[in-house]
Amino acid sequence: MTNHRVLNNTDHKDTKVMVNYSAELGHKKGVIEILPNEILRAQCEYPILFFKDEKAKTHQCVAVLGFDHKENLFLTESGTWQSSYVPNIVKKGPFSIGFQKQQENTDDAPKPVILINMDDERVNEEKGQAIFAEFGGNTQYLEGIQQTLGLLDDGVKQKAVMFEAFEKFNLLEPMVLDIKIDDEKTVKFEGYHSVSFERLNQLNANELDSLNKLGLLSIAFAVAVSLNNFDKLVRLKRQG
Repeated sequence: MTNHRVLNNTDHKDTKVMVNYSAELGHKKGVIEILPNEILRAQCEYPILFFKDEKAKTHQCVAVLGFDHKENLFLTESGTWQSSYVPNIVKKGPFSIGFQKQQENTDDAPKPVILINMDDERVNEEKGQAIFAEFGGNTQYLEGIQQTLGLLDDGVKQKAVMFEAFEKFNLLEPMVLDIKIDDEKTVKFEGYHSVSFERLNQLNANELDSLNKLGLLSIAFAVAVSLNNFDKLVRLKRQG
């Protein structure tokens, strides 16, 4: 259920948000979307793959968290996320960006506002992080949420540019990976794409310069290198 309301320090002066991670709060997922401006951080922890919807002609970048669509190997029983980087779509919690006209009957463009989903299980008035301080000012927690939402907004704007460039230079290749968990179990990953190291090494100087000017050259290499993190997932799986 969703019940999005515009966040304000009058209606939500006593509102709190639980910031732990758990299956009950929707964090038990095998893959989760990340955006271009967090790939360089995320590649230190997760395998990064691309999903291409041929019918809709859209792309999505995902971090792999487990070997099943409901397995997140980074969740702990104590409610923490055991990695140095948590994806922004997770960190944002029950908040999102909306747009609202400041005055009715005007042609002014709607202004961005923060929305909170009041039906989210994390939202309450008893426990968790306070959103507003005693006299109405923003708490440090809300300041962090504002920064995260800004990064998400920037990342969405970069998404089409990244995939357009990667397709232009023919960098995407379909991936079929057989990941050996143990002597008895192998998991197959298919239906995804990654960045081709072979194609990256074939780019000429002008192509490399074009990608670099877009800030995408380092991102392309990061995606390709991130596949090594499947070894980390296997270790986490065996520890569990």
